[in-house]
Amino acid sequence: MAALEVGDVAATLLILRASGLLAAEHGARTVTTIALGLYTAYNLAATLVSVPAGRLADRFGRRGPVVVLAGGVAGLALSYGLFVVDTTAVAFLAVPFVLGGIGAVETAEHSAVAVLAPADMRGSAFGMLAAVQSFGNLAASASPASSGPPSPPPRPSRTSPRGCSSYGPAHRFRC
Repeated sequence: MAALEVGDVAATLLILRASGLLAAEHGARTVTTIALGLYTAYNLAATLVSVPAGRLADRFGRRGPVVVLAGGVAGLALSYGLFVVDTTAVAFLAVPFVLGGIGAVETAEHSAVAVLAPADMRGSAFGMLAAVQSFGNLAASASPASSGPPSPPPRPSRTSPRGCSSYGPAHRFRC
């Protein structure tokens, strides 16, 4: 679960990627405003998904939290996969934030503790869940990935013989 929390830093990584994609076409102020709007959409989606995810977990009984967790992780994987597309269309960038799946994941984690932990250890189990989540968030916030938005790739130059690129032999040219 700590690995999920470290790798999940969903909102942070999604915002950083969106900011990096948008930086080339929008000013810093506009990118910040858009990023805040996308973060709001992310939290709204998580809020709206949480209760239905909990109800779905209840319908599947003891294995319900695992099923909902798998669905939430699939939503996160899909969200990150959509960021492979290099676009500056804000409407397209909003899709990964809404599909994030974090509402289902967080609901399932807590549901699993409530269902699977022995009654006399539930408090300790919830405490351990909080510690694991906090450790994952701490590790994620200390990682290089959260140090700032990625720089946009350089634009091709018409004066260089091979164009300008940050990869390969043409990296020596400045755009």
